[in-house]
Formats: sequence, structure tokens, C-alpha cells
Amino acid sequence: MGKIKNKLTETEKYLWHLISDNPTEIIKMSITQLSEYSNVSPATIVRTLKKKGYSGYTSYREKLRTECSENYRNFRVLEEADKSIQNVIRKKRN
Repeated sequence: MGKIKNKLTETEKYLWHLISDNPTEIIKMSITQLSEYSNVSPATIVRTLKKKGYSGYTSYREKLRTECSENYRNFRVLEEADKSIQNVIRKKRN
């Protein structure tokens, strides 16, 4: 019975794909802005996110912020490694 209750409606699927595909935009939006952007009600947003295991929009945005922060740190580490590799290549050429 729980699976049927948590099954997404077509509108909720649309919303979930929209927010999943645009995390860097969504993270900047309030629930009202997301509602206007996605053309669904704030209640639909909350209901969708609850079905996906979040307590609401705020907890989802917190998760996005954490992921974006971790991704940025990982990018910086890779960027620094790339600079180090480029320096080694330059030294070998000279």
C-alpha cells in the first residue's frame, strides 16, 4: 500500500524532472519562485518532495547546497591537480 501512496502523479513527475535537471537554478529559488517557474502549486512541490523522502522544500534545498558545495570542492581539487600536471609537463619540455 505504501508504494501506491508514494507513486508520483504526472505533474509530480514533471516537477521532479524539472528540479532534478536544474539544481543550480532551483537552489536559488524560494518555494514561491519555484511554484511560478514550474507552474505548479507550492503544495505540489511539498507533496512531491515528501514522496521522494524529504521533509519538505527546505530540506531538499539544504541537500542541494551540500551537494553543490561538495562538487565545488571536488572541482577545486581536480583543478589544482591539473595545474600541477601542467607544471610538470612544462618543466619536462624545458
